[in-house]
Amino acid sequence: MPTRREYLRTSGKALATGALVGGVFSVGAAAANAIDDATPEHVTRTYEPDLLNRYKPRLVVRDLGTNTPTALYSFVARSTEFNDTVLVYWASYPFQEGVALGYDSHWGDHEPIYVRINEDRDEILDVAFSAYHWLRGWNPSPPTVLGDTEGAVHPTFHVVNPWHHYFLTTEEGVDVDLEHLSDAELQAWLDNGWDEAVHLPSVTQPWVMTGADGRTDWWLDTVGSFSYEAGLRRYVYPLLYGPGEGVSLDDLDVDF
Repeated sequence: MPTRREYLRTSGKALATGALVGGVFSVGAAAANAIDDATPEHVTRTYEPDLLNRYKPRLVVRDLGTNTPTALYSFVARSTEFNDTVLVYWASYPFQEGVALGYDSHWGDHEPIYVRINEDRDEILDVAFSAYHWLRGWNPSPPTVLGDTEGAVHPTFHVVNPWHHYFLTTEEGVDVDLEHLSDAELQAWLDNGWDEAVHLPSVTQPWVMTGADGRTDWWLDTVGSFSYEAGLRRYVYPLLYGPGEGVSLDDLDVDF
């Protein structure tokens, strides 16, 4: 099974030959200060377990066998330019096992859920999540369950096997332990291939993924606002793999 970096370098060429028409795209390695460069001065990211646990997503994982999430890597994002707070959660898995000749298999997998809240009113404003291979799903009124502590409320998601993206569900799900998505941890993910995959401001400035008009995927822009990887997953993957349980591709769009 390849590493994520090896997978990202080879799978796109193997899957997309003749499927998409366009130029030749190249992505450079992330610079050492990429995280700082992608973080405006008005943004802070802190680790606050009490707040993160209060709104932490619950995940239905019964279809995953032994490859269940090891942690929800998380932080709290605030900004002097926004009145709302974004709670960022990335579920981490030991591996992703694909379904077509191993092209979609790699060690290590991370799938996002962002919960945007108003702290003054103590309410969830919306959720943004990976609904299909890092293509965004969004909902302003997700199903929730009450937590064990006073005031705790948890959005509920079903994890799709084998790719680990989500659909909303009324099932209660399970609690997954938190870990801090620190800059050091994020840099380790970048060093392991994320620098060739993720649109870094979608992590460091999570507001870009929220709201009805938020960005439509977490993938790196390759030419202007065009994302080769998002296009591959929007138009080619469904033909090869199918959309997956609970996924309606008509509800997803990407930046073109």
